[in-house]
Amino acid sequence: MSTPLELRPVKSIQPGVCHAGTSNTIEDSSFSDCLVVGPSGLTVRRLKAVSYQLPSDDSPIIDLTFNAADGRTVAELTTRLAGLSAPRNDLAIMIGDPSNGQLIAAPAVMSAVKGDSIQLILAGFDEARARKVADQLAGH
Repeated sequence: MSTPLELRPVKSIQPGVCHAGTSNTIEDSSFSDCLVVGPSGLTVRRLKAVSYQLPSDDSPIIDLTFNAADGRTVAELTTRLAGLSAPRNDLAIMIGDPSNGQLIAAPAVMSAVKGDSIQLILAGFDEARARKVADQLAGH
């Protein structure tokens, strides 16, 4: 992929738009919120696999499979987040860094991810937008 995938823990959520020039923030346009994210997490430059599904009665789904090292880091990161209360158990998943990136999702982590893959259920995304995100992640 030409732009890396970033996974960052959410530190706090502020209502409204993010202020220009504020570091480690990204807008969640779905809820009109500004997410303040941690300065570190995981930067993924290449995914092992990306697949897309559109269930007939649900939101689009993107499956991401990481290489072994990134998979271990995802497991460690989600283990830390799973023990926290909201919103500190949220994981911002974005294309690019917070200063110029696109937020894909910020799910609450309820339990640690085991293995090397995660599934993103893109509630609120239409098929065209979800396919565009999947193509970006796949490097197309």
